[in-house]
Amino acid sequence: MARSMKIDKYQAGDTALLESFAQKLGTHHSLRYPQFVDYYYARSPWCELLTATGDSGEVAGVLGVERMEFAAGDRRMTLGFGSNFAAFESGAGGLLMLHWLKSCDFGLVFGGSADTHRILRQQNWTWYPSIRVLRINRKYEFRPDAAWWKRLAGAILRSILPGTDLAERIRRVRADGAPGVTVTERQRFSPEMLPAETAFAFRFAPGVEYLNWRYNTELPFVRYRVFQIDMANDSGGYVVVNQQPRRLVVAQCDGEDPIVLAQGILATLETICREDPVRREVFLTSSHVDMVDAFRSLGFRHSKREYPFAVGGLGRAPTISQDTGKWLVSFDWGDNGLRAPFPGQVAL
Repeated sequence: MARSMKIDKYQAGDTALLESFAQKLGTHHSLRYPQFVDYYYARSPWCELLTATGDSGEVAGVLGVERMEFAAGDRRMTLGFGSNFAAFESGAGGLLMLHWLKSCDFGLVFGGSADTHRILRQQNWTWYPSIRVLRINRKYEFRPDAAWWKRLAGAILRSILPGTDLAERIRRVRADGAPGVTVTERQRFSPEMLPAETAFAFRFAPGVEYLNWRYNTELPFVRYRVFQIDMANDSGGYVVVNQQPRRLVVAQCDGEDPIVLAQGILATLETICREDPVRREVFLTSSHVDMVDAFRSLGFRHSKREYPFAVGGLGRAPTISQDTGKWLVSFDWGDNGLRAPFPGQVAL
């Protein structure tokens, strides 16, 4: 059956195509939101939504692919981030995965379900250790389709846990001998915000055009805020925060020096937290030993479980060191920070 299937790319505005398989997806599935799908999958050269059509003419499966440029020392590689996979007919998944992995050097899954990782283990992908989630002021959020008792428990915990005044705590730490790092909010990225050199052994290294597309500060379905880091009148990199009603997510960041970057992240969080008395949860991922220590010293707690990071290809093993202690890892890669339901958006 798979050999007779046709692979196409979703085109912006094809709401009829989305409607044709929307009823097969969950109520809060991201592909049920046309404005998000049009922007993310059809408005850039980096991202696309593949559809597999069977003999019946109906969509047999879908898979999103975002091609992301990474740097490992002096080497550059394109990792394809898979997203929003759904197969409605036998054979569609394998064919979509084949097209995904042919479009990049290796595939990347950062997060993902147990079923996804079971399939990847069968394909001999490589897992990278010690990448963890760090939180402060945890809000115990659950998806709208989670069991009612989980949502009730989350609401109770949010009401009884007072939270930390993060802005004040960061102010005190930064005043006590911290480097003179400042941040300035920007509406768009510019070349001087990108690091010329870096101490990180592995990092996501996109250009300005990509950053202005992916972390666009004017999107209607997500609120990104971009901050330039400065130290002694020189740019120390940038920080992007995904600002949600109850949570701040460190979406993406980059810089030359890990400690300066960590200080820039804290200065950014202080700036945002001072604007609003709501004590939001702050959520980020990290594996760099010095940055993790900096966040933990401020009161962040890291998860016991590692956050899964897997790379693989068509019969080839990636040549990326598994020593993640010098990596720079941000959470909001691929569609990790772009999950339904989207505020202010109407689903199909």
